[in-house]
Amino acid sequence: MRQELGHALYQHDAACRVIARLIKERDDARAALSEACPGTIAYVPPVRQSGATAPPAPTFVQVPSTSNMDGASLSDDVLVEMDTTAKALQKGRKKRLFQDGCATPQQLSKYTLRTSQLLQPAGVVRMDVHASSPFIATGGTDGALVLSEYSSGSVTVLSRIRAHEQAVTSVKLHPSRPLVISTATDGTARVFNRSSCALAVELRAHTAAITACSLHATGAYVATASADHSWAFHELERGMCLLRHQDTSAPAYTCAGFHPDGLIFATGLGNIVRVWDMKSRAILTTFEGHSQPLTCLAFSENGYYLATGAADATVKLWDLRKLQSFHTIEPDSASMAVSDVAFDHSGQVLAVARGSVSLFETKAWATLAVHEEHPAPASAVGFGQCAAFFASASEDGVLRLYGSH
Repeated sequence: MRQELGHALYQHDAACRVIARLIKERDDARAALSEACPGTIAYVPPVRQSGATAPPAPTFVQVPSTSNMDGASLSDDVLVEMDTTAKALQKGRKKRLFQDGCATPQQLSKYTLRTSQLLQPAGVVRMDVHASSPFIATGGTDGALVLSEYSSGSVTVLSRIRAHEQAVTSVKLHPSRPLVISTATDGTARVFNRSSCALAVELRAHTAAITACSLHATGAYVATASADHSWAFHELERGMCLLRHQDTSAPAYTCAGFHPDGLIFATGLGNIVRVWDMKSRAILTTFEGHSQPLTCLAFSENGYYLATGAADATVKLWDLRKLQSFHTIEPDSASMAVSDVAFDHSGQVLAVARGSVSLFETKAWATLAVHEEHPAPASAVGFGQCAAFFASASEDGVLRLYGSH
């Protein structure tokens, strides 16, 4: 009996030592992560001396064991929340006249350049415009985010955040909470408080560059897509990865986005589009037609259309009811690869960035306007609330705002 008791006490002591070591390792890791995660700092454009070497390649984090991988499904609570949100949005959409309070295509065709401001270093600039406030977020090649406000015909810089170590690949402003989400080529996806600029949470699910992020209609979830051939669905509040799908036999993901109702999710991989059912994770349909890899996609707010842009300089419009392409915006002699596409809230106008910025009305798909004020290729476009203005960013690091006088 005494021998058994001594053996049990020895095992207990050994277990306590192991637990203490694990707790210390956990605390050390948390401290290291806290030091590594960027906070709010003044934006200082990087200066590279001639002959200096390029930045080191990123070290990607391991996918956390708490993530639900292939074969998993979303919880019943999440599915009910998604269904409830979708039904409410669909019901409200049927009662709403999209043109009420929004600029008409004719008005948008007369918009002119109101102001411009250098916000980022030279290179591809990513951008998002807030759905209901005059806030604009841009992300640059040095990993910095710049939060701005457009008011009275001028742009005011509100804050600058050193968000990532490498180039920003996408940025999203939360429509109802003071949050901004950004992703980068270093494989990081981070959520910042727009008011304090503090890091709120980091989204971990990928082992290569993250190419896109998209907010779900509930406002509680966000999806990311990556060059590691996977897309993931995260809870925004805690940063937990709820679902991850990976198919290494398929091309890497280059763009992604939620349907306005949140029940389907479109991804671009190679020169095809896959549309997923979020509840079952089944592929609803596959769209093929581009001759080169996709670069961007966007759903119209009425939920009927999907616009896709590609490196072949074409924009294709897909009817989600008939599951087919019904129109292609062909390139002209000056067109470049399509960098971004965006519908206005009414769904009456589509903006396309492919060198210059072009506006198209969505009935006959006629050209409303072509803006060539950017000396460098335009890389992002977006509309303000009710299309009271629209914005574009270009590879010279300049943000331009267009509106009526």
